[in-house]
Amino acid sequence: MANLCEAGNLALIIEEAASATTLPENVLELAQTNIEISRIVAQNTCTPPQLLGELAAAKDYQVRQAVVSNPNTPTDTLFQLGTEFPSELLENPVFTLLFLENLDLLTQMPEETAACLLKLESVPDEFIQWGLSRNRLLISLALAMNPKTPKDDLEAMVNSRHSKVAAVAKLHVQLAPKMTTGWKNAVSSALRKRKLTDDYLYHEISQEIVLWEIGAISESLLGILETNVHTHIARNPDTPTHILQSLLENLKRVTKNTRLAAAGNINTPVSILEQLVGDNDRQVRLAAFLNPHTPSQIIQRWYSESAAVNNPQTSGEKLCELLQSQWLPIRRGVALHQNTPVSILENLSKAKDSQVRMAVAENKKTPKYLLETLAYDRSIVVRYAIVENPNTPSSIIEKLSSSKNQNTRERAALSGNATPEMLQQLAQDFHYYVRRNVAANPKTPVAALARLMDDIDYVRSHLARNPNLNDEILTRLATDKYTEVRVAVAQHPKTSVSLLAKLASDTEKRVRCEVVRNPNTPEDIITQLADDPSEYIQHEVERAKKARKLHDIHKEDKLQTNHAIKAACSLDTPIEKLLELAQSKDTRILIPAISNLCQKLTFKADISTTILEELAAISHVNFFENVLLELYTAIARHPNTPSHTLEQLSKRSNASLRRLIIDNPNISVSHLEQFLQDKSHEVRHAALLAYKQKSPQITTDCNFLKEWETITNPNTPIHKLIELTRSQWILIREALAQYTNSTLILEILAKDKLKVIKIAVAKNPLTPLNILEKLAECPNTDKLHQAAVKTLMEHYPQQAIKFIEGYINVDTVPTLGRFLVLSHPLTSTNMLIKHSRSFSWLERYAISQNPNTPKSVCQQLAVDANWIVQAAAKASLENKTWEHPT
Repeated sequence: MANLCEAGNLALIIEEAASATTLPENVLELAQTNIEISRIVAQNTCTPPQLLGELAAAKDYQVRQAVVSNPNTPTDTLFQLGTEFPSELLENPVFTLLFLENLDLLTQMPEETAACLLKLESVPDEFIQWGLSRNRLLISLALAMNPKTPKDDLEAMVNSRHSKVAAVAKLHVQLAPKMTTGWKNAVSSALRKRKLTDDYLYHEISQEIVLWEIGAISESLLGILETNVHTHIARNPDTPTHILQSLLENLKRVTKNTRLAAAGNINTPVSILEQLVGDNDRQVRLAAFLNPHTPSQIIQRWYSESAAVNNPQTSGEKLCELLQSQWLPIRRGVALHQNTPVSILENLSKAKDSQVRMAVAENKKTPKYLLETLAYDRSIVVRYAIVENPNTPSSIIEKLSSSKNQNTRERAALSGNATPEMLQQLAQDFHYYVRRNVAANPKTPVAALARLMDDIDYVRSHLARNPNLNDEILTRLATDKYTEVRVAVAQHPKTSVSLLAKLASDTEKRVRCEVVRNPNTPEDIITQLADDPSEYIQHEVERAKKARKLHDIHKEDKLQTNHAIKAACSLDTPIEKLLELAQSKDTRILIPAISNLCQKLTFKADISTTILEELAAISHVNFFENVLLELYTAIARHPNTPSHTLEQLSKRSNASLRRLIIDNPNISVSHLEQFLQDKSHEVRHAALLAYKQKSPQITTDCNFLKEWETITNPNTPIHKLIELTRSQWILIREALAQYTNSTLILEILAKDKLKVIKIAVAKNPLTPLNILEKLAECPNTDKLHQAAVKTLMEHYPQQAIKFIEGYINVDTVPTLGRFLVLSHPLTSTNMLIKHSRSFSWLERYAISQNPNTPKSVCQQLAVDANWIVQAAAKASLENKTWEHPT
């Protein structure tokens, strides 16, 4: 054998590989010769079963296809390959014999294999009848895809409890109208749906992100991507403005995370930033404030309008003006304001936005006739607000208490205007959340409360917290088996001294602890518990004693606190006083004080540098990072902030804040030089732009500027550029990597220790193929991999396809990512053939439209059971010119 190979006598090798008399050990050696010989060995009916089993794992498509067609292949191997080659399995002569020997063969083979067989039009009728007798999702889906499934059975499938089966059956050629046009609109409509799973297509976020980043997804398909992918795109600083514009076209439908990402992107158009400045979510608003491209005038307008709707003194006339605000929170604020005229509330009760109508429903000044109208609002949140409004008449509450919606009944059960009769009725509601709220309502009559003492633990624990419990109910609850109930009794302000004494001996430590904390517990009981075996209880006793001594002092402190809160919220409070209040550790004081300061910083340009320095030093609000960040943002934008204060702020970890600081005119050159080495790509490049603008002011001998002039000079000798591949400046090496035309420099920088430099090499259109392929070897979620493959796609498309096809796991369920790959004009014929019988009609449609799809596959799809796939394939057969018919 070896001699034949060495002599190159290929004809003799092929003859021996196909011969029925070749010895098994020789067949094994032949199979290892090359792919062509392996294919012949796989076809040879005398090839040993064991070897065929090994060849079943071959990477070559034709080898595996030959194995499943070979009658000598082991049964388990046939079933394993049957999912990929169902036609070959069905046509294998040994399969018929197996079925005759074992009529239960379909039940015993893997369900996936049986389903793939049932998709074939050539499958025997008895197979279809077998499938119809099963109640299995995969089997039903396969039958819904078979062109010869009886029409009556398909009509039954349309009403299947499995939405996927129903969706597939509805599109069957036997049920759909005979149409040869309109299929493009049908596909477009299906892809625009948010629920692609009904069409057996799933989202795989990482796939979609990678395919978008490498440029394999058309911009026209942006809308069909998963919302987390939209967030990724909105966050990417390389996303062009027109894509962001398209992505955020209808902000009401955009998720908070995507709005948040877009608000921080410097490429987001100002028109969208203007909307995001007044977003419903504070985090989104803050991100827009931090964006250096957001004009200060827009931020000023937000603060001005926000202050007006939050000011209880704002006149009705001013509130009428604010109705024209572009921002929903402002219009909602008008609807909530106590000074808004009734005529305006009447108009707002018909507003398109449910949040505005909800605010009218919440407003305590809304007249009863409007509340009655809103009680029948189409939005559930508006109806909730009606129930919770203390001015809503009992007659309206009564109507809502009989609602079919459980959440509405829950809120009715808590209403202060619920009648005793209504609460008696709700105390018998089948849902325990409703009964829980009846138990907690102070207006609930004693008879209803007594009834609830026998309810489930969860309801009784809320009953024990009702402020209007009498001594009889509390006495009974004090012996309840459920610990949470006894804890609540120990906390209750009406619990008698005698009950507290009993609870002081409770077996549960938590109950005894609440007895100590109850301000009505006498000193002698507290003293008794000082000897409790639990150290925790002993500690609580010490705390309780100290608290009681400080009780009178706390009364005075409370009064001072209330004054401080009022001052922190007042627009008339001087900035110096607000600065003092912002030092408070009480969040009820410091949060409104800081918000008030932010507003003053936005409007007042004459604030002293001393005040700005002191404001920048505030850093104790550990649990309210966004509150501080809003303050730092206002300081960073202020025209009087001195350079050393900006430098102090830049030590914060937030990259968006550092990016904003760069645009402050007071930033020093030395500070900008620090930013040139910042860990954030965006900060470095913003600093570079600002640094170059300040270059005429730079009088010192600057190493960076010299190196920058060297790399930007087209006449710089190559050896000088090579020296700069070792520059200490990241920006120098990065610029060299992205714009050089020297292969040697690219080879050096492709091995740089920093990934950002390698990414720049990957983005260079002149980077050679071998370097790009090497850089693309890292995981596909890595930005370096994505940058390298994107350049391959643009300049070496044939080499890029192996990466694209590698993103989709052929053994998983159909995904949108796989659909997009199957739609791509670079996808290989083998990949298209492999998925031509996919459970997803959208994937089969994609294959019918791909220019690389063989004519035989298109012919197969032209008789597909799905009318859209069938029409699309027929159109392809009419319109394509076929170079390779098979």
